[in-house]
Amino acid sequence: MALATVVQAIAWAYIFGIEHGINSQTLHFKQLYEELHPELIVDFAIYFHPSRNILSLTTLSLILSWIAISSITIEKKLKSKSLLEPENSEFSI
Repeated sequence: MALATVVQAIAWAYIFGIEHGINSQTLHFKQLYEELHPELIVDFAIYFHPSRNILSLTTLSLILSWIAISSITIEKKLKSKSLLEPENSEFSI
């Protein structure tokens, strides 16, 4: 599970890097289009990587899995703590 989270973080960094690289060049592309085709009005949309939706869904499933694992762990710790503590007041000093 931890390895999957690390791979997920690397994949997000890669996709954000590609998107940032492409989106940072849109001004240059627009200037080139205006120089080559002054009669055309070209507007560039923000580029999103095609794998972004799939990666978002797997991130959501990883988040839900981590929540489930942590809630199970907390529940087990609380259960073991309650078993160690005496329930009757006879044993308390």
